[in-house]
Amino acid sequence: MKKYKWIAPLLCCLLILQTGLFCSDISASESEGLTYISNDDGTCVLGDVGDCTDSVVRVPDISPDGDKVISIGMDAFRACKQLTEVILPDGIKTVDDRAFYGCTSLMKVVLPFDLEILGEQVFARCTSLLSLSLPDTLVSVGEECFRECDMLLNMTFPAQSVTLGDGMFYGCDRLQTVKLPTDMTQLPNRFFTGCKSLNTLCLGGSVETIGQAAYSGCTSLTDLTLPEKLTEVGASAFAACTGIQTIAFPEGLKIMESRAFVGCTAITEIVLPAVAEISYGVFEGCTGLRTVVISSGCENIAGYAFGYCEQLQRVMLPQSLKSISAGAFSGADCIIVVSYDGNRQAVAEKPDNGMLFYRLYNPAGDINDDGKVNDADVELMILSIENTTLGETMPKERMDINLDGKIDSLDLSLLLSIWEGSL
Repeated sequence: MKKYKWIAPLLCCLLILQTGLFCSDISASESEGLTYISNDDGTCVLGDVGDCTDSVVRVPDISPDGDKVISIGMDAFRACKQLTEVILPDGIKTVDDRAFYGCTSLMKVVLPFDLEILGEQVFARCTSLLSLSLPDTLVSVGEECFRECDMLLNMTFPAQSVTLGDGMFYGCDRLQTVKLPTDMTQLPNRFFTGCKSLNTLCLGGSVETIGQAAYSGCTSLTDLTLPEKLTEVGASAFAACTGIQTIAFPEGLKIMESRAFVGCTAITEIVLPAVAEISYGVFEGCTGLRTVVISSGCENIAGYAFGYCEQLQRVMLPQSLKSISAGAFSGADCIIVVSYDGNRQAVAEKPDNGMLFYRLYNPAGDINDDGKVNDADVELMILSIENTTLGETMPKERMDINLDGKIDSLDLSLLLSIWEGSL
């Protein structure tokens, strides 16, 4: 039996290893040299990195003076270049503004399971941070919390009731997917600005408002289907999203603020819902845009709404439209068809300053401007063609039905067809 005397020590070693008594996480000591600020109520805030030079910081749950650590203070670890990993103990409720700002070597953070608040710019410019698991207890994440975290690929927020600040992922070049709270109704301003690798909107069905510049510069977005409950798109929301090819707008959309889709050069066709106004510069510089259809309910097209859409050829306008501001189609000199549901027309004009704009008129062929096309209009057309002197006194913008710059038999033929169709 003596030849088996080695078995007992071996089994003991195996048992020790299995129970984890030699695991690094268990045996590792908590970091020393950190500075704490007492709240004089048995709790304290970790105020500063102090003399600690650890690359892996394990924050204790109790300070050297016996106070419970409940918060990481403002700027506590700011610009600690040597820091690669942080482990925060359970019981910490708040990580304050800029606590880890500019920690460019920080790759891993373990957050408390009961954390409630992440302040503004907490991890901003942590350019090595790969991922972060957020606890379900989180109720608030401040502005630009993850700004310019260049290596961050994805993020999952708690399912419900989390307040998120503006500019959350501003400039996160490699960010691909984010799972947002299901009850979110408003996407904050600049939320995904400059996220060049983001290829999906990441929005739930409850979103009603997309904030200003929310997706500006997200060049990997291609085919957009906006949420059904969406009612408002903020200024410059999708500015310079050069990869967008198609957009499906919800019927309930009411407001598109200025320059919402400026510079989206890959869009070729747009069918807009019944927004009351197409705001200033909404589609300015969409150089690939060829066709625009605007639903009934729109009353005004503001200046430069379709400015410099160089390939725009066909625009279908609703009968509800009341005005087209000067410059609305400036630079879109290729337009060949503009109509008002077949009932009214918009005629291109260039005043002395050369600014292209469109003046609205009653039904095409309504020469006497009485709101209808009838035999009186036909008679005026014939007389104008036969008598050039009389023709020069007539409103050419109402008689040039085919918009070729001349009044001739082709216009008369079209007028007869319109008249016959109205009988």
